[in-house]
Amino acid sequence: RTYCGEEKKAGDWTHVIISTNLVKDVKKQKEYLRYHANQFRDWPEIDKGFCKADFQQLLLFRNERQLMLVISIPKGETLAHLNPRTTENNPRVEEWNRLMANYQEALEGASTTWIELEKIKQ
Repeated sequence: RTYCGEEKKAGDWTHVIISTNLVKDVKKQKEYLRYHANQFRDWPEIDKGFCKADFQQLLLFRNERQLMLVISIPKGETLAHLNPRTTENNPRVEEWNRLMANYQEALEGASTTWIELEKIKQ
């Protein structure tokens, strides 16, 4: 929420974890990482979309080609409900998503590029 121009955060969060692979091309992997390193400067509309969707925090992790994205959302909400807000009146987010799709491919056996991991009940 730091990039939203506010410090106020939701009291309780839940975390959604999604995963995909980077393409096997090492040059493209480096390009992907450069885009993300400069995202706040070059693509501020992306952050505005995250703020509009009320995402509390986003953390991106990488293990070789595999990416894991942790999206923290207010407790009681769902990613399916909030995520469409990222693109509302924000064509740059759609442009970003199309661009990033060139660097990503589905995990083996997955039917979509990004898959949501199921939380194991405790």
